[in-house]
Amino acid sequence: MAKSRGRNERLTPEDSEQRSPLQFIDDFLHKLTAKNTNETKANLSILEWLVYIGLLVFTLVMPFLYSRLTTENFLTPKEFFTKMLVGVLCGLLFAKVFFNKKPQIARTKLDIPIILFLAFMFVSIFYSGNIASGFRDYREVICVMFLFPIVVNVVRARWQLELLLWTVMFT
Repeated sequence: MAKSRGRNERLTPEDSEQRSPLQFIDDFLHKLTAKNTNETKANLSILEWLVYIGLLVFTLVMPFLYSRLTTENFLTPKEFFTKMLVGVLCGLLFAKVFFNKKPQIARTKLDIPIILFLAFMFVSIFYSGNIASGFRDYREVICVMFLFPIVVNVVRARWQLELLLWTVMFT
């Protein structure tokens, strides 16, 4: 589980003007899925809501875009859509980090292994027989690997994880 650096703190009355316009969704889903009264709320900002909704859209669309019958050796429109969506989600997440007064990025024990995996995979491209195919596959792996930091930094409440899992089960 990700280490929280104060990101699950509850809103105080003086922070009420900083509440997101979509806070009522958080309140409703928290009441709907809370197993006990001590569970934390998500308290998402507008950028975090956009990233979370984009993550749900990506999870819904991704399995239908890729199949062995339609994969080509060039960037198809469906691959362009998914790579651009992940790029936009990462951009929104980094914008939230840079524009926040107290930047908080959740760190996990999987950060170093993921970075090492991507580094070794990048080096192995140059030892492969077909370098162009290696770069194409590397782009797809990076697209999927960037979802991990997005999920770790945006999903904070039980209802968010349950909705994401139901989206995966639906697809």
